Amino acid sequence: MTGALQAWVVATQQRVAPAGSLRERLTLGAFWSLCGAVISRGFLLAASIVCARFLGKQGFGALGMIQSTAGMFGIVGGLGLGITATKYVSEFRRQDPLRTGRILAVSATAAFISGSIITLLVILLAPYLAQHVLAAPQLGAPLAIGSGLIFFGAINGAQTGALAGFEAFQTIAWVNIYAGVASFPLIVLGVWRGGLKGAMWGWVAALAIQSALNNRALRRECTKANICYQFRGWRRELGMLHRFSVPAFLASLLVVGAVWVCNALLARQPEGYEELGLYAAADKWRVLIVFAPTYAFAMIVPVLSNLHGEGDGTGFRKVFRANLRLSGGLALLAAAVIAVLATPIMAVYGKSFRGGQVVLMVLAFSAVAEVLRAILGQPLIVAHQMWWRFAFDALLVALLVGLAWVFIPKWGALGLAISYAVAYAAIVLGLFLFHQQSSWSSFRSQHSQRQAAKVTENR
Repeated sequence: MTGALQAWVVATQQRVAPAGSLRERLTLGAFWSLCGAVISRGFLLAASIVCARFLGKQGFGALGMIQSTAGMFGIVGGLGLGITATKYVSEFRRQDPLRTGRILAVSATAAFISGSIITLLVILLAPYLAQHVLAAPQLGAPLAIGSGLIFFGAINGAQTGALAGFEAFQTIAWVNIYAGVASFPLIVLGVWRGGLKGAMWGWVAALAIQSALNNRALRRECTKANICYQFRGWRRELGMLHRFSVPAFLASLLVVGAVWVCNALLARQPEGYEELGLYAAADKWRVLIVFAPTYAFAMIVPVLSNLHGEGDGTGFRKVFRANLRLSGGLALLAAAVIAVLATPIMAVYGKSFRGGQVVLMVLAFSAVAEVLRAILGQPLIVAHQMWWRFAFDALLVALLVGLAWVFIPKWGALGLAISYAVAYAAIVLGLFLFHQQSSWSSFRSQHSQRQAAKVTENR
């Protein structure tokens, strides 16, 4: 069925664009990104519903807290290497295969080392974190198990980023589909047999399978492109870590860390883990809305980087605007559908979750702002302005934590959802104004250059 649908997509786009054109690259990339995102995320969403029904609201809140903690430490383990690999592999894979090989070697080695160190650290600190930070000593063992998400997450991030740099979107989609299919029985069997600990083992096993599939796929892409991992001269590429990986890493760490702080603040309120369970259930649907545009983001960045590297400003603007309309429109449509169906969606998780429809509505529309923020940040990534991107993310963190500090004690899960929506909406407005100012400055610069050229001609 997928092959037939792909054939229809190709035939449709070839009526208006020749083979190998920019439109074809975008059409097929979007198609495969969407297929992989929807199918894999669908299986994970179904698995989370089963977990919620087995664990109840409090247990599901604990699961969400462990995943949030692993995600925060996973950012440290990942070091921003995923987006770095995407950016530089896409830019140099044709122009400089040797440098691309060095970039791949540096990314893979750094991800393995940092992921291993942070994973071991979390295992050792799990009892302390559970008792003194999460205020739930019983979560020590599940948190230690969940540290496996950090290791495999770091490896997967670098691998998927490199595959996106090769524009291997069909390969990424199939890896996600296979991993999604494998994840459902592993997680369901785990939570059925082992409760919270079993669920964590299932999630770690699913991510390990995805890592193995990614590794195999990346090796094939390197063979097709005649690129080999180059460890000789690897120090030449350390500069990219400072220019690109460091601000990307810091920005991700700030955002994920802020989300973790907000979750921890909610968990420490009276009946906090029940409220966190309600929020976690609704948040799965926010992630679903963001998931497809996130994979489109992985598709757009290498294309934009390639166009930027070739100096194709017209193509760059066309791709950026098309992505803004398409991803923003799809996110808004999905948010509207989920908001309308909020009551039956929350009821699927069990009777104790039925009061969370308002939380789901707020989070659904906050996802639209999150998608727009990611799209408006793309030109900063491609143009090597990662420190500007970091500045906007720092502002996002300040707003999110400040609002959550005020709203969570008053309204619990709903207060966190409102904080999330307001903070992202404010950053979208800030990015929009920033780009407007940048465009006006660019226009004035071009106008001044034309005026100077006319004066020179007259002389």
